[in-house]
Amino acid sequence: MSNNLVLNGCFSKGLSFWLGSDFSVITDPVEGCYAHHENIDATLTQILERSNTIKKNEHYQLIIKARAVKVEEMKPILLVTAGTQYNIPCDNPNSHQLNSNWEEFKFNFSIGDIESEVTDVRLIMNNFSDITNISLVKL
Repeated sequence: MSNNLVLNGCFSKGLSFWLGSDFSVITDPVEGCYAHHENIDATLTQILERSNTIKKNEHYQLIIKARAVKVEEMKPILLVTAGTQYNIPCDNPNSHQLNSNWEEFKFNFSIGDIESEVTDVRLIMNNFSDITNISLVKL
């Protein structure tokens, strides 16, 4: 996906562009590449490139494929500019419960109250065991 603001969202380049401790990338002939962590409370973060910033009042879609060893709620977060944190809302709050099966989740959102010049955006993923196919696109 050429307009994806996330780099290496399928983990085909290992953990390049991602920050997180004790993660491994698993390559499976059927499931493809994905990031794995034994502790479901672990956090995986990507600092988005400055040229691909989130803009005020524009609409975005975050797509994630994930699963968990126990039922857990997927809660992606954007950390924008000087530490302003946005929990990315899900269109259907009952549809983002992870379980042991792979599920694809779509989060549509926009951000209103940010400075006109965004200098730092971090996408923070947590509450999962395995994750892949992460994309963030402007709608």
